[in-house]
Amino acid sequence: MDSEPAVSREDQLLTQAIELFSQSGYRETGLQEIADKLNITRPLFYYYFQSKDDLLWRIIGHLGDQLLDRAKPIAASDLRPREKMAELLEGHADTLLRNVHAFRIYFAERHNLDGPRHRRLLRGEKEYQDLLRSVVIEGQEQNEFKQTDSALLTRLVMGMGNWIVRWYDSGGTLARDNVIKAFAQAGVDVLSKD
Repeated sequence: MDSEPAVSREDQLLTQAIELFSQSGYRETGLQEIADKLNITRPLFYYYFQSKDDLLWRIIGHLGDQLLDRAKPIAASDLRPREKMAELLEGHADTLLRNVHAFRIYFAERHNLDGPRHRRLLRGEKEYQDLLRSVVIEGQEQNEFKQTDSALLTRLVMGMGNWIVRWYDSGGTLARDNVIKAFAQAGVDVLSKD
């Protein structure tokens, strides 16, 4: 009989912190409120996390890596640019919706991280944006995508995708897979010449 892997106390705390920050906001939530919500003492909080900023980093610091890790093999594939972009956008939306609360925190609170961590996020965002842009440029070179500024087109499509976390409701009437497919199609339509 297969059993579910045990979830560590630290992972439980991270999950609870994501819920708390998603509801109340990072800056609006005090350290004592975090400890109370997580049902731990402040010393135990410091056992798991160096600071409130460390907790934020642990929640959002890896999210961009997930996007990049998923996108790199697609961008390097032999698919046509339209097909690559459709797969990239499906992967983008799927990754966001698998981590919807964490990405809400990411977009709202990433500016609150200290210098080196903030710069690391910005580097990751640029790398991801450059990867998507390279596929846009490839599509322009193959006459599949509009000849409009490639950076602008890339930002428009990324903005559409990132906005999903603001309105998507897993308990709503829109099925997750339908949202993913619709976004990918809409993104490719924005880029396409016809």
